[in-house]
Amino acid sequence: MIPALLIIFMPRPSIEGSQFFLFPLIGLVSLCLVMTFGRLGHNIPSRHLFLPVILTLLFLIFTQFCTLLLRSDQIRPTGIIEPMRPLLLAGLFVAGAYMGRFHEGPMVKALFAIGVLILVGQSFVCVLQVLNIKALDFIYNTDKLADHTRRILGTLGNPNALAWFSAQAGILCLVTGKSKFRWALIFLAGVLIFLSASRSMLILYPTMLVGSVFFLSGKKLSFRAGIFLSVVGVLLLAGLLSIVYLLRSQLGYLSEILKVTQSGSLSDVGSFAGRLELWGETWRYFESSTLESKWVMGLGALARLKTLDNDYLYVFYRYGFLGLLAQAMAIVAVLRVFLKTKNLSLRVFGVQYILVALIIGIQSDMLGGWLPSLFPFYFAGIALSQGESGSEANENSHR
Repeated sequence: MIPALLIIFMPRPSIEGSQFFLFPLIGLVSLCLVMTFGRLGHNIPSRHLFLPVILTLLFLIFTQFCTLLLRSDQIRPTGIIEPMRPLLLAGLFVAGAYMGRFHEGPMVKALFAIGVLILVGQSFVCVLQVLNIKALDFIYNTDKLADHTRRILGTLGNPNALAWFSAQAGILCLVTGKSKFRWALIFLAGVLIFLSASRSMLILYPTMLVGSVFFLSGKKLSFRAGIFLSVVGVLLLAGLLSIVYLLRSQLGYLSEILKVTQSGSLSDVGSFAGRLELWGETWRYFESSTLESKWVMGLGALARLKTLDNDYLYVFYRYGFLGLLAQAMAIVAVLRVFLKTKNLSLRVFGVQYILVALIIGIQSDMLGGWLPSLFPFYFAGIALSQGESGSEANENSHR
């Protein structure tokens, strides 16, 4: 539980470069967990699933390191730590593999507790921010907390990050919870998304819920039930849009989503129009570059490529097709772990996390960035040690 909660609740003060001290802290905690549980003689199962994840991450480190060597005279000073991200992901994956040694029942309860603590903790901090109480501002920065957008940040310092991890915590409670209390938590996640004013997550969250229920039910879900869930998803989305419409004068930033429903064009939304302009400018910069092998190795971690609001362009412009290939291989390796795990809750959670992240990645930095990529690798490690679906030996060990 510790690494997952640390990712969400680690201090984020308004100090430039503080993240370069905080991310190594997560790596150190992961290392301590590996050393502690490694003494118990725990053997990691499914090595044919374990090794591809580690090897693809090593390949990712290699491609990024090669680009940094080629572009060493042009990268920004902090660019030299880029290869440390895959190393951190590998550490979290191994730590998760050791933590996942517990039986499925206790593990599912622990996962549910993670979802509950994330939502309760974020709610507490968000209430303080809504009431303009600055008691925790020295721990969690509120630099992006603007009155004109009315967007709440939580502990993550970014409203989109708050929406993303709130949605994922809601899904985690859905797939691991047994009591009716989980529906209150799912609703709470929706409230946090609403407060963050993330338009994309407001639309996707009902779909994520319906899809997770569908796959969690497995073969027991009839065609009629599938139609019912689809209708429920549409009604939830329609209800959310109706609330936005009724409160459009108060919601400001969030109400821009209505422009899409009226015109059918995403470019009418100010932030997306800004992204289109940014992508066009970056493409022209990339095309005009005279650097050799830019298509294969990219331009490196340049200052102007720090934020692109597109996962695929972010990786390609920085590390070329080779880096994009390495990133894709790592994601496929982790997705394969989730698809093969015996733990149905983790399978549903992990697959939807990656698939939705790939969709959101079209207009945001997701699996190619630091924070959103940490969760799937840690939970994939847990899923790995839960055993493979159809594994007789594993099934006997959980009886």
